[in-house]
Amino acid sequence: MKTKGFVILAVAIAVPHISRARSDDAAGPIAPASQSVGPMSIAELANSNGNLVVLSTLLKSAGLGNLLEGPGPFTVLAPNNAAFGTYDLNSLLDPANLVKLRTILENHVLRGAYQAGNLTNGQVIDTLAGNPLRVVRRTDQGQLAGIYIGPPRPNPLDVSTACAKLTGYKSAGVVKASNGVVYTIGDVCLPPNTTTPRVPPPRGAFSGCRKTGCIFSTTPPAPPNTFPCCVQVDAAPRMPPGIFNDTVAVEEYIRITQQVSSTILGRGNLVQGPCQGPNFRANGTMQIDWFEGFKPWCKARCGCGGLFNPCKDVPDDPATHTYCSLCGPMYNAPIDLRIMKYVAGPAWPACKA
Repeated sequence: MKTKGFVILAVAIAVPHISRARSDDAAGPIAPASQSVGPMSIAELANSNGNLVVLSTLLKSAGLGNLLEGPGPFTVLAPNNAAFGTYDLNSLLDPANLVKLRTILENHVLRGAYQAGNLTNGQVIDTLAGNPLRVVRRTDQGQLAGIYIGPPRPNPLDVSTACAKLTGYKSAGVVKASNGVVYTIGDVCLPPNTTTPRVPPPRGAFSGCRKTGCIFSTTPPAPPNTFPCCVQVDAAPRMPPGIFNDTVAVEEYIRITQQVSSTILGRGNLVQGPCQGPNFRANGTMQIDWFEGFKPWCKARCGCGGLFNPCKDVPDDPATHTYCSLCGPMYNAPIDLRIMKYVAGPAWPACKA
């Protein structure tokens, strides 16, 4: 039996990744003298870095990939995958939001290759989106010390709204590309007066997803005077075997799966783990088709999805942590979910197969 009521768990089946001025100071963009120019462009670096899979996919969707393959030079503040952990990716990838997505991403790009050592306190640099970012150099002892960049504040040492820490404790450092430099950061630098839909943060233990089992579950909100049910599925048989040798890919598989699930109406919070508690008992199965929720991601990451351009089974590319086979028919066919009924009282009718 095919049921739409539990499309909420469609997300548990598969996901592709898883498959990148103006200055108020005399100091300008200077290429690091101590670093050799890398063979890859900024766009290529982002695409090959497993921690920048979400950014790379968004850049492609926004049409900025070609710009960052050009001569530049550019400085890119590159949010890592975790930075996008509570963003509604389907909303960002919606063609109706293309202008907003492009503006958000352009707010992370500076014209010129800025070496951290040449940035001065109070220096202001415009982003490609036209918004100013101010540099703050903190010389405190301990974890606060470092170079920050973010929206200007009246207090020249205020880093409360800084969206990136370029050096110091918990900074990821800089990578030199053939056309500029890339700083990996742990936050998203939203332009002023810009909002975008958010979703619950990922839940569950990434380490719990292995070739022997990768269980997702969700407990949808139950109507009044009924007890909830829980639905779970083992996604491991629906994942290419090679992905389990790629820790970065598995983590991103789980993260994207949970983010996409949170965009589907009527869902519970998807957890990477089985239904919890002794009071749940198996109460049947139902079949769902998951692909609709993943279509925007598959289209952006793998260039396929939809009636006129269906995804095909294609070889994966572990070198770039890209597993587009997850969008193909081998892994996205309908699947049976286990319905777990709460045995202590009357169950929600949707719990019945």
